[in-house]
Amino acid sequence: RVMTEAPYMFFFILSLLFFIRAAKGNNSYLVPLAVMFVSSFLIKYSGVLLLPVFLLYFIVRKDYEGLKRLVLSKWMVLAIIVAFVTMIPMFLYSQQLFGNPLQLFLVSFSTYNIQPDEPWYFYIQNFPIIAAATLPFLLYGSYVAIRRKPENLWLVASVLFLFLYKLLFLAVRETRYLIDILPFAVIISSLAFASLRFDRKLLVALFCAVILTDMAIGIYAIDKVANDPKYTDMEVASVWVKENCKDPVLSNMGGPLKYYTGFDSGGISDDAIQNATYDCIVYNKQVSNITVLDDITPTKIFGGVLIFKK
Repeated sequence: RVMTEAPYMFFFILSLLFFIRAAKGNNSYLVPLAVMFVSSFLIKYSGVLLLPVFLLYFIVRKDYEGLKRLVLSKWMVLAIIVAFVTMIPMFLYSQQLFGNPLQLFLVSFSTYNIQPDEPWYFYIQNFPIIAAATLPFLLYGSYVAIRRKPENLWLVASVLFLFLYKLLFLAVRETRYLIDILPFAVIISSLAFASLRFDRKLLVALFCAVILTDMAIGIYAIDKVANDPKYTDMEVASVWVKENCKDPVLSNMGGPLKYYTGFDSGGISDDAIQNATYDCIVYNKQVSNITVLDDITPTKIFGGVLIFKK
């Protein structure tokens, strides 16, 4: 899927680059940093986590003079102005959409709350497997980083902070939620990997094995989705709905129907059906849990998709 993580990571990494340039003495880099930081934040609100990461840089290195130099720099004033200018399109869009220039921020910060009746571990899918495979490199890489340069402790502290924040406050519903950790984890793991001695032929073989495994998993996943009745039945049903229905109510698995017909009435429930205005109900047996249709004969059946037409 094309999601926000790719462009977000692009601006996230550029923010780190310009920050390090500024922290090492070139205050003028604060201006492009402002643009990159705001861009990452507007794409994915967790970009705001860069601020404590930047602060950690000075705390770990005990470089409080450097922090003072940046904060009091004339470039900081310009950077703040540039940041607000960069955000103006978002304010205008939010005002047009909601009648409130700040509503988009409020919406973003409210979408990742854990449901009170669901345990936090419900969301940690395949993350433990990935973490177990990566952890040895992260631990050894952290040791190598700190041994070579004590200031590299900033990298380790950043990974620890970002991971704990995500796990404790947001929960790891999907592995992609941890993407902020990726730049730091890659650097630390690379340090570990580079410090180990490998036979080059073995390294090439391992690399090829990883690529072939990824390709096999990808092909399997695409084939699985392409032939899943949950999708294929709905795709066939969407043709009939487009030709015969003017105002349908969709099943929870309404993706293909939405794409092929343009209708988008959200998921259905018993209450929604009783209160909605419709001429057709599209019911997917695999994902819907309504009961009001159990005693009614469907007008049309496409595999697991039932269509009830008034």
